[in-house]
Amino acid sequence: MKKKIICFILCTLFLLSLIGCKKCVDTQYSSVTVKVVDEYHRAAYITPIFNGKTTTIITHPAVYKITVEYNGKEYAISGSDTYNKYSNKIGESVTAILETKIYDDKTEKYNRSKLE
Repeated sequence: MKKKIICFILCTLFLLSLIGCKKCVDTQYSSVTVKVVDEYHRAAYITPIFNGKTTTIITHPAVYKITVEYNGKEYAISGSDTYNKYSNKIGESVTAILETKIYDDKTEKYNRSKLE
């Protein structure tokens, strides 16, 4: 009797966990105008870690980041090519590709793909 109750509870929990999953039914891409609001660059550097008689070198990569604003939200775009192209365009409007995912429960999620 106890095994049947535990099995029933586990099966019910398993079925309930599958019900809440939403599925992407459509993905659309469109060109939108965004505003470049900030740029950030940090050069690559190394950190030596001393361990008794040995030294380990930790290498940290360079960071290139452009921040754009669309519909009141800020999005960060990484990459040296993007940084070099748009770092001098702060305050200007540029074109970006917007990815819109539509789910089976009719919700939409927006993600900025890249700058053109």
